Amino acid sequence: MNGAIFYSGKRGSTAQYAQWIGEATGLPVFDANNTQADLADYDCLILGSSVIMMRMTIRKWVRAHWDSIRHKPTLLFSVAGAADDDPLLQGWLRASYPAELIEHSPHVVLGGRLDLSKFSWWMRLFMTIGAYTKPTVEKKRDMLEGFDRVDKASIAPIVQWALLHKEQAAPPTKPPGEIDR
Repeated sequence: MNGAIFYSGKRGSTAQYAQWIGEATGLPVFDANNTQADLADYDCLILGSSVIMMRMTIRKWVRAHWDSIRHKPTLLFSVAGAADDDPLLQGWLRASYPAELIEHSPHVVLGGRLDLSKFSWWMRLFMTIGAYTKPTVEKKRDMLEGFDRVDKASIAPIVQWALLHKEQAAPPTKPPGEIDR
Protein backbone atom coordinates (compact mmCIF):
# COMPACT_ATOMS: atom_id res chain seq x y z
CA MET A 1 0.00 0.00 0.00
CA ASN A 2 1.00 3.55 -0.60
CA GLY A 3 0.94 5.30 2.77
CA ALA A 4 1.77 8.63 4.32
CA ILE A 5 2.34 10.21 7.71
CA PHE A 6 0.43 13.33 8.71
CA TYR A 7 1.19 14.99 12.03
CA SER A 8 0.35 18.05 14.08
CA GLY A 9 2.42 19.30 16.97
CA LYS A 10 3.36 22.42 18.86
CA ARG A 11 6.86 22.09 20.26
CA GLY A 12 8.79 19.64 18.05
CA SER A 13 8.43 16.19 19.65
CA THR A 14 5.63 15.05 17.34
CA ALA A 15 7.53 16.29 14.27
CA GLN A 16 10.64 14.41 15.47
CA TYR A 17 8.68 11.17 15.84
CA ALA A 18 7.04 11.64 12.42
CA GLN A 19 10.47 12.14 10.81
CA TRP A 20 11.88 9.04 12.52
CA ILE A 21 8.89 6.98 11.38
CA GLY A 22 9.26 8.34 7.84
CA GLU A 23 12.96 7.45 7.78
CA ALA A 24 12.28 3.93 9.06
CA THR A 25 9.41 3.21 6.65
CA GLY A 26 10.15 5.31 3.57
CA LEU A 27 6.74 6.97 3.89
CA PRO A 28 6.39 10.69 3.12
CA VAL A 29 5.85 12.98 6.11
CA PHE A 30 3.50 15.97 6.06
CA ASP A 31 2.72 18.64 8.63
CA ALA A 32 -1.09 18.44 8.59
CA ASN A 33 -1.36 22.15 9.25
CA ASN A 34 0.82 23.10 6.32
CA THR A 35 0.31 20.71 3.42
CA GLN A 36 -1.33 20.47 0.05
CA ALA A 37 -0.95 16.67 -0.03
CA ASP A 38 -3.95 14.87 -1.51
CA LEU A 39 -5.22 12.08 0.75
CA ALA A 40 -6.60 10.31 -2.34
CA ASP A 41 -2.98 9.52 -3.26
CA TYR A 42 -2.57 7.27 -0.20
CA ASP A 43 -4.10 3.92 0.75
CA CYS A 44 -3.16 3.93 4.44
CA LEU A 45 -2.37 6.66 6.92
CA ILE A 46 -0.41 7.27 10.08
CA LEU A 47 -1.79 10.25 11.99
CA GLY A 48 0.29 11.74 14.79
CA SER A 49 -0.69 14.40 17.25
CA SER A 50 0.55 16.17 20.31
CA VAL A 51 -1.85 16.67 23.18
CA ILE A 52 -2.44 20.26 24.22
CA MET A 53 -5.08 21.26 26.74
CA MET A 54 -6.45 17.70 26.80
CA ARG A 55 -7.11 17.62 23.04
CA MET A 56 -5.29 16.18 20.05
CA THR A 57 -3.85 19.04 17.99
CA ILE A 58 -4.69 17.26 14.73
CA ARG A 59 -8.40 16.90 15.59
CA LYS A 60 -9.70 19.73 13.37
CA TRP A 61 -7.70 18.48 10.40
CA VAL A 62 -9.06 14.94 10.93
CA ARG A 63 -12.64 16.21 11.04
CA ALA A 64 -12.10 18.38 7.94
CA HIS A 65 -10.72 15.37 6.02
CA TRP A 66 -12.89 12.68 7.58
CA ASP A 67 -14.54 11.61 4.29
CA SER A 68 -11.09 10.91 2.83
CA ILE A 69 -9.82 9.14 5.96
CA ARG A 70 -12.76 7.02 7.11
CA HIS A 71 -12.24 4.00 4.82
CA LYS A 72 -8.44 3.82 4.92
CA PRO A 73 -6.38 1.70 7.30
CA THR A 74 -5.16 4.25 9.83
CA LEU A 75 -2.86 4.16 12.83
CA LEU A 76 -2.98 6.92 15.43
CA PHE A 77 -0.11 8.02 17.59
CA SER A 78 -0.20 10.61 20.30
CA VAL A 79 2.67 12.39 21.99
CA ALA A 80 1.99 13.35 25.57
CA GLY A 81 3.11 13.27 29.15
CA ALA A 82 0.35 10.77 29.92
CA ALA A 83 1.10 7.06 29.97
CA ASP A 84 -0.75 4.74 27.59
CA ASP A 85 -2.77 3.29 30.48
CA ASP A 86 -3.86 6.70 31.78
CA PRO A 87 -7.70 6.74 31.72
CA LEU A 88 -7.63 10.47 30.96
CA LEU A 89 -5.98 9.74 27.62
CA GLN A 90 -8.97 7.70 26.43
CA GLY A 91 -11.22 10.66 27.22
CA TRP A 92 -8.94 12.99 25.27
CA LEU A 93 -9.12 10.64 22.28
CA ARG A 94 -12.92 10.49 22.43
CA ALA A 95 -13.11 14.28 22.70
CA SER A 96 -10.87 14.71 19.66
CA TYR A 97 -11.69 12.02 17.10
CA PRO A 98 -14.75 10.43 15.52
CA ALA A 99 -15.77 7.27 17.39
CA GLU A 100 -15.36 5.21 14.22
CA LEU A 101 -11.71 6.21 13.92
CA ILE A 102 -10.96 5.26 17.52
CA GLU A 103 -12.77 1.92 17.19
CA HIS A 104 -10.99 0.83 14.01
CA SER A 105 -7.50 2.29 14.42
CA PRO A 106 -4.64 1.11 16.58
CA HIS A 107 -3.34 3.85 18.87
CA VAL A 108 0.25 4.15 20.11
CA VAL A 109 1.21 6.53 22.90
CA LEU A 110 4.69 8.01 22.63
CA GLY A 111 6.48 9.87 25.39
CA GLY A 112 6.55 13.61 25.02
CA ARG A 113 8.66 16.48 26.17
CA LEU A 114 7.66 19.41 28.34
CA ASP A 115 10.25 22.18 28.17
CA LEU A 116 8.84 24.96 30.31
CA SER A 117 11.48 27.41 29.09
CA LYS A 118 9.62 27.54 25.76
CA PHE A 119 6.33 28.53 27.38
CA SER A 120 5.00 32.04 27.85
CA TRP A 121 4.75 33.34 31.42
CA TRP A 122 0.97 32.88 31.50
CA MET A 123 1.24 29.27 30.29
CA ARG A 124 3.87 28.55 32.97
CA LEU A 125 1.49 30.07 35.51
CA PHE A 126 -1.32 27.87 34.19
CA MET A 127 0.95 24.82 34.48
CA THR A 128 1.88 25.76 38.06
CA ILE A 129 -1.75 26.07 39.08
CA GLY A 130 -2.62 22.84 37.25
CA ALA A 131 0.20 20.98 38.99
CA TYR A 132 -1.59 21.26 42.30
CA THR A 133 -4.59 19.38 40.89
CA LYS A 134 -2.48 16.33 40.05
CA PRO A 135 -2.95 13.22 42.20
CA THR A 136 0.69 12.15 42.50
CA VAL A 137 3.98 13.78 43.40
CA GLU A 138 5.47 12.60 40.09
CA LYS A 139 2.76 14.26 38.00
CA LYS A 140 3.05 17.47 40.01
CA ARG A 141 6.82 17.46 39.51
CA ASP A 142 6.40 16.91 35.75
CA MET A 143 4.18 19.98 35.45
CA LEU A 144 6.41 22.14 37.64
CA GLU A 145 9.81 21.05 36.31
CA GLY A 146 9.10 19.58 32.88
CA PHE A 147 10.26 16.25 31.48
CA ASP A 148 11.73 14.58 28.39
CA ARG A 149 10.41 11.12 27.50
CA VAL A 150 11.08 11.25 23.76
CA ASP A 151 12.46 7.84 22.77
CA LYS A 152 13.20 6.79 19.20
CA ALA A 153 12.91 3.08 20.08
CA SER A 154 9.26 3.59 21.01
CA ILE A 155 8.27 3.99 17.35
CA ALA A 156 8.85 0.25 16.74
CA PRO A 157 5.14 -0.78 16.80
CA ILE A 158 4.28 2.02 14.36
CA VAL A 159 7.07 1.03 11.99
CA GLN A 160 5.95 -2.60 12.20
CA TRP A 161 2.34 -1.64 11.36
CA ALA A 162 3.46 0.50 8.41
CA LEU A 163 5.75 -2.17 6.98
CA LEU A 164 3.03 -4.81 7.36
CA HIS A 165 0.61 -2.64 5.36
CA LYS A 166 3.24 -1.95 2.70
CA GLU A 167 3.89 -5.70 2.35
CA GLN A 168 0.19 -6.53 2.03
CA ALA A 169 0.05 -4.57 -1.19
CA ALA A 170 3.48 -5.48 -2.52
CA PRO A 171 3.32 -6.48 -6.18
CA PRO A 172 3.82 -10.16 -6.93
CA THR A 173 7.38 -11.18 -7.75
CA LYS A 174 6.22 -13.12 -10.82
CA PRO A 175 3.21 -12.82 -13.11
CA PRO A 176 -0.01 -14.40 -11.79
CA GLY A 177 -0.47 -17.97 -12.97
CA GLU A 178 3.24 -18.63 -13.54
CA ILE A 179 4.33 -21.92 -11.99
CA ASP A 180 7.56 -22.44 -10.04
CA ARG A 181 9.83 -24.97 -11.74
